[in-house]
Amino acid sequence: MIEALKRLDNKLKISHPDKKKGDTNPHRTEAVDRVYMACARTGTDVDDLLDSIEDGTAFDLAKFRSTPEGNIFDFVKPDLLEAVKYFPHITAGGNGGMASIGKGEFAIAFLSNFSTMMITERSKDKDQKGKGDLKHSDGTYEEVKFNGGKINIDDQRGQDVARRFNQIIESKAIDIRKVPNTSGGYLPLWKTANKVYSEDEIKERNGYYHEAVVGQYVGPLTNDEIRKIFIDRSFDNIFKKVDHLLVMNKDGSYVRFSDTQVAKDYYKDLPVECELRNNQSNPSTIYLHTAEKY
Repeated sequence: MIEALKRLDNKLKISHPDKKKGDTNPHRTEAVDRVYMACARTGTDVDDLLDSIEDGTAFDLAKFRSTPEGNIFDFVKPDLLEAVKYFPHITAGGNGGMASIGKGEFAIAFLSNFSTMMITERSKDKDQKGKGDLKHSDGTYEEVKFNGGKINIDDQRGQDVARRFNQIIESKAIDIRKVPNTSGGYLPLWKTANKVYSEDEIKERNGYYHEAVVGQYVGPLTNDEIRKIFIDRSFDNIFKKVDHLLVMNKDGSYVRFSDTQVAKDYYKDLPVECELRNNQSNPSTIYLHTAEKY
């Protein structure tokens, strides 16, 4: 047992190095414990797992990456499958700090024998920051989102958009009324907006909100029209930074997008939820799910 733990600990030093000599990374300890317990619960030998990872038989990374839609567990060696099902939920922070590792990222990197590396907020390579969650051996970057994960509509602060919107409506003498179950102000897509605004008034205000976001007035917009614009804008934004976008479900099913248009087509008829912000410094976002979720 001790030797297996030592071997596992040495392996995970690749992704979870110590901050300094003699100062063990507590996040590596957490990740080691989680992997070891997954093996113990399923009767999987740790050495067999590591041998398979190191000889490339544990996970068919190439086939997984070349298959745009499927289930990640279909690419795992059958003898290891029950243990590996625990791995997507291992999210122990990396690189010696409190940097975030999202669901699924560790599993892919670990099973690839770290030919795919996780990118964290504390990455030593400043050029990698903002380029996604994983860097593959071919130099491409991938963003990983579990069901419900968010991507930004753009990188503007919500409060900056709200300030511009308020300037626009004040210049046009348009009134803003308190919408039930909100903190005030106005945001598109509020479900209770129709209690205080007519359909035409909602479209008018949506049009000016869109102008505040993009800097261009295109006329009144329905909720469905502005939602589609925000969804399309989100994919345009994410693909400026990454080469691939992977959306995974907890059962292992996933869909991967490698260009903006494919992502837009996939989500065009799905009820994607937006989270718009008035007073927060963080950007507005959309929530991503695989089609099976809807």
